Amino acid sequence: MATVPSVGSSNPEAMLDKMIAQQERMFALEVKKDTHKMEHEFQMGTSKDMGSAAQKS
Repeated sequence: MATVPSVGSSNPEAMLDKMIAQQERMFALEVKKDTHKMEHEFQMGTSKDMGSAAQKS
């Protein structure tokens, strides 16, 4: 992951760029978290269905 160099408060444009970069990283993490959650729920559902089918046979 790229690091954003620290900037002083004297450059508002650099601070804005830093805040935008942080928001982009947070959004990417949120998307990744949601994707993993959906995959986990799908796999748990599949495992439950397979377990039920195995008990019936």
